[in-house]
Amino acid sequence: MLRRLIAYFIDWYLAFVVMNTMLVAAAYLLTGTMYAGSLPLTAFEPGAQLSLLVMLAGFEVLFYSIVPRFVWPGQTVGKRLMHLRMIAVDGGRLSLPRLMLRDLVGIVLIEGCFSPLSNYIRNYLMLFVSHDALQYAIWFSWALGAISIAVMVFTRQHRMLHDMIGGTWVEIVMGKESDEGAINRGTTKPLVSNSVAFSRADGAQESAGD
Repeated sequence: MLRRLIAYFIDWYLAFVVMNTMLVAAAYLLTGTMYAGSLPLTAFEPGAQLSLLVMLAGFEVLFYSIVPRFVWPGQTVGKRLMHLRMIAVDGGRLSLPRLMLRDLVGIVLIEGCFSPLSNYIRNYLMLFVSHDALQYAIWFSWALGAISIAVMVFTRQHRMLHDMIGGTWVEIVMGKESDEGAINRGTTKPLVSNSVAFSRADGAQESAGD
């Protein structure tokens, strides 16, 4: 679980830095002003905010879905550095729709406290909803985030809410193996107990027999 925590902070920081850099560059192109530090979406005119939000969402998909699907199977930058890999609950390769469901719905929309994009979405929603409503949404996302962490810590499967939504499992990649064939060569190690792993296998066999 410590590996997952470190991997998450690596990914969050990299995503935040890139997204903020994109906004700083956009502000310079639009206004000729170079900003330092964190730049909220609310710093832009309402007409530009939606376009910028779409741009940020595109990077989100690239970073959290396209790279783990086509570049490093099952791995974001943080997970690769920490020798972790996402796989489907049935042990297969993750599809792009499943990765996008895991990230955009599970992490960005539901566990909103875990994603920089969630904050930019709330920035944009300030154009349409009251500050109090957004504050309630922030509290709700933090509550769901805490529940997700509790589920990971206190259940045998150690899956967070976004894992359940995306149908994913996180495994440790032993040694320096990082290619997809490592799964088939038995060089991965689940972040769960053997009894849970056996339960997965038994469930798969029962499903195959139905």
